[in-house]
Amino acid sequence: MIPQSIALRTSSWSYKQHKCCVAQRLAANPIWRNPSHPRSRTLASVQHGSVPHIVNDPFGAPTKDRGFLPSRDPIRRLSAPDAGAWEDALHEVPKLIVAGGASGVLRHTLAALPPFPVHEVLGRGARSSGSSGAGDGSSAVDGEQAWRAYLLLSFIAHAYMWCESPGPPQSLPPVLAVPWAAVSRALGMPPVLVYATYNLYNWRRLDASKPIELGNIVCLHNFAASTDEEWFRLVHIEVEARAAAGLAAAEAARAAAARRDAGAGAEALHTVARSLQGMQATLARMGEKCDPYVYYQRVRQPMSGWRNNPALPHGLVYEGVTATGPTRTAPN
Repeated sequence: MIPQSIALRTSSWSYKQHKCCVAQRLAANPIWRNPSHPRSRTLASVQHGSVPHIVNDPFGAPTKDRGFLPSRDPIRRLSAPDAGAWEDALHEVPKLIVAGGASGVLRHTLAALPPFPVHEVLGRGARSSGSSGAGDGSSAVDGEQAWRAYLLLSFIAHAYMWCESPGPPQSLPPVLAVPWAAVSRALGMPPVLVYATYNLYNWRRLDASKPIELGNIVCLHNFAASTDEEWFRLVHIEVEARAAAGLAAAEAARAAAARRDAGAGAEALHTVARSLQGMQATLARMGEKCDPYVYYQRVRQPMSGWRNNPALPHGLVYEGVTATGPTRTAPN
């Protein structure tokens, strides 16, 4: 169960908004703080102390080699056996989108999934750390499993909402809404597709011995599975990888300024400049395989959130999320 205050806030989280808030936070370093990043956990559940301890967290802290990317390559599948049907459904989403149209096959298939094994997924961290309980707010949660579940549920829910005609439904069925809210709450994140699940935790390397760069990375999941969609996301991943050196240098520059070391500060700032130039060079490659028209008409739609969206003038109902009945997100 997720407090209504969190559900009400989720309507303001869209991919467009979240991608502008990629900065990470290190608790001991003010320049890293950003309340919108996965590591910040600033929603009402965090403020009320209800988010469980996360172990094996891929977003535990920024690293000098990867910056804001997860500290380990994303896992590709949940280990819980009962999650198999959900993993299979996620891989089928692009095919269901093609087959769906106005037939209803996509939404019917996703709404007919068996119950998601929330307690099994969120309880794995508790078992590995020797705690008891399963995702109840008092035990540990395995970060890699939780983030994989968050990605899976976010993609499936957004496919249900945006990838079949006619327009989006006014409510999300309990089989999707309830586990999505539970996993989101465990991570201190909103139940909506965010930059972390759309991009940061949604890639793999073709050769694990080679760098995280274009030509060696592919997406784990897409909606329409088009080249434009894949490339749009992969460019962001390389930008993040190229940012790592600059982020580490920014901290070095801050430390140099604190001790009044002009030479070290200048060297660090030169590193920041080179990092920014590399990021710009990567971003300039967006047009190679992502057509602006295709992006606008096809790629961006599944990323949509709920707030101020004319397709959902009354917000979205997460059926079964509260103890007293459905929760509707605020339309404004």
